Amino acid sequence: MVAWLEKWGLPTDLAADSLRAIRWHDETVWHIAASQSRIDVCEYLKSKGMLDMIDEPVGAGCTPLHFATN
Repeated sequence: MVAWLEKWGLPTDLAADSLRAIRWHDETVWHIAASQSRIDVCEYLKSKGMLDMIDEPVGAGCTPLHFATN
C-alpha cells in the first residue's frame, strides 16, 4: 500500500485526515483506488472511517463506483 501511495505522490503517513484532503484532478483517493481495482486500498480507507467519501461525485458526477466499473 505504501508503494501505491508513493507512486501517486501521496503522503505515506497513512493518516486518514491527510488522505481525506487529497485530490488528484478533482478525484479523491477513493476514485483513484477504485479506478485501479485496488481493493486493498479501498479496504484500508474503509477501516479508517472514510466511507462518507465513497459516494462523493467529481466532474461529470462520477463516483468511485463509476470508476470501479470502467
